[in-house]
Amino acid sequence: MVSFSYEKIDSNASMVKDGIGRRLLLCRKDREYNVGEEQKFIIPLSRTIVAASTYMSWLCRLEECRQGTIDCCMGVLGAQEVLWVLQDIKARINSKKLIPIDSMHHLALLNPSIVFTYAFPRDSPRIPYLLKKIGIPYAVVDEWYESDILKRIEWLNFIALFIDRKQESEFVLDRVREIYSQYKHTASSSPNVLWLCDVKGQVYITGGESYVGGSIRHFGGKTLTPDEHAKGSLPSTRDWVAEKATEADIIVFTRILPTANYILTLFPELKESPAFKNREVYGFGLGYWQFGSGWPEKWISELASILAHKNDEELQVFSRARF
Repeated sequence: MVSFSYEKIDSNASMVKDGIGRRLLLCRKDREYNVGEEQKFIIPLSRTIVAASTYMSWLCRLEECRQGTIDCCMGVLGAQEVLWVLQDIKARINSKKLIPIDSMHHLALLNPSIVFTYAFPRDSPRIPYLLKKIGIPYAVVDEWYESDILKRIEWLNFIALFIDRKQESEFVLDRVREIYSQYKHTASSSPNVLWLCDVKGQVYITGGESYVGGSIRHFGGKTLTPDEHAKGSLPSTRDWVAEKATEADIIVFTRILPTANYILTLFPELKESPAFKNREVYGFGLGYWQFGSGWPEKWISELASILAHKNDEELQVFSRARF
């Protein structure tokens, strides 16, 4: 089950639970229901604000299905820090149709109908706490912690409920599910995939039950990981990476446009891996988060082609490490 829930009350109202379990009542007309809601919204909403570029990507995807969808959004928290690859969003920011929001004070002055935000840190989410403190309506999106690629994109449905785009979001989800099923067991020779990163000297490896690990298994590959049951990334060591180097047929280093030399400065033992010898080393592309979130079938098809050793495929979400 995906982490949010949705229950129809009648033709006018429904109850949803957001990513931290808050009961939010959505009504098409302002009526009293007394169903224990923590917040009530009269839908469809306009004057919305999103706190992540990935949510903006979702709105862009829904815009393809129904024009005018992006018009419901008035601003993006932290937009000035994002390298936008979505041309429509860049144009809207430049023309001031979409407002980059740089502080909670700025956000409060805009008086939004809702802020779609995220739960980080998980145990004590900072932005929801601040929004509650200043009295701004919000809903928590929690796709980041889903351990299945299809469950992650199902959060598109959550936002769609607030802006009357449920039919459009279901259309997108059906398309993604269809593409995902088409790539089952398409990998060549069950390659071992090492998916890793280095954050300020700390090594992280994806877990076997993460959305990445599950997708690699679905395509027919195997994830090299210290924990087959971990549902996210987990800390590891350089010694563990060195020990597994000769098993790595494919390496994905989770940084934007990494070079082979840069990766080897961090993990010199990887030079002996089949991945380096065959130049099957990858990183994230500039569009990893925006294209990969709004158009997850791109993420699916590109990762499947990497596991199938199709080195001539054009990549948008991923990138080939430069040698």
